[in-house]
Amino acid sequence: MIVELIESHSAARLQGLLDSFAREIEGIRAVVVGDPKGLPVASLVRGPNAMATTAMATLLLSAARNVATSLELAGISDMILEGKGWLILLRPLGENFTLLVLAGEDVNLGLLKLQAERRASEAWQLIEEMR
Repeated sequence: MIVELIESHSAARLQGLLDSFAREIEGIRAVVVGDPKGLPVASLVRGPNAMATTAMATLLLSAARNVATSLELAGISDMILEGKGWLILLRPLGENFTLLVLAGEDVNLGLLKLQAERRASEAWQLIEEMR
């Protein structure tokens, strides 16, 4: 019972962390934390696309890790995908968890990366509490 309360409290705090992250940077449209299997742990995206998007983001980071390893490069800090009117920032969390942020193309990328690093660290601490 106490373990369930801790997990529930940590999950609520993780959701709150995503909410505040999205509010503090103008242009963020969605934020998701995914587990190593690609399932959303916490999300500001609702509906069937959230699960598919999180799974694909997990696969992308896995592929990027493999590319970096094959080139004998150190670990990945961020991966950015850009298109007309949008960008996606993917950041690995500990033990193959993923932070995905969808933003408009006019977002302040430097600020987004800085805050993503800070929020990723906080998110990982909350995930560890839930395990």
